[in-house]
Amino acid sequence: AVRAIDVRSSMQRIERVDFFDLRPQGSYDVVVCALVLNCLPDAAARGRMVAGLVAHLRPGGLCFLVVPRSCLERSAATTPARF
Repeated sequence: AVRAIDVRSSMQRIERVDFFDLRPQGSYDVVVCALVLNCLPDAAARGRMVAGLVAHLRPGGLCFLVVPRSCLERSAATTPARF
């Protein structure tokens, strides 16, 4: 089963809910977080989201993160060797 969420969804197929209001149950094989981390206000919120994504996974599950390339290029924590 697929569960699509978005805090500001206007599409019927996508559930309108804030990720931080969900209780992790460790029940997903895969979670995808696309173009969301870069919209959070600070590193603490981004860390909470990543921890929450992992908490939603079953053991051995996969988490896919998508961020704009410019976020990686401008980050002080990312170097060409780590890219």
